[in-house]
Amino acid sequence: MAWSILLGVLGLVVAVANFAFWMFVVTRGLERFQRRVERKYNVVIDIGHKGHWRVSGGGSWLRRLAIEFLHLAYFLTAFLVWAAAMLLILGLYSLARL
Repeated sequence: MAWSILLGVLGLVVAVANFAFWMFVVTRGLERFQRRVERKYNVVIDIGHKGHWRVSGGGSWLRRLAIEFLHLAYFLTAFLVWAAAMLLILGLYSLARL
């Protein structure tokens, strides 16, 4: 009985941490990343429909394409960090059940 309650509480903690991580990635983290890209590449980035970037300013279409790939890489990296954390938590859970 106590073990079930503990697992329920730990599940709630993981859910809250998951929500907090993705809120940080999408809100504050993305804004900082956007400002850094704007300064480094001397471009202006507008947030379009559903969070898509519209890059304007100096540089060729290849540079703008590279910036789009940086945006994609930001979210892929965040997803990999999230996946590693979830695997670690699942591994610890499996060890605890032994």
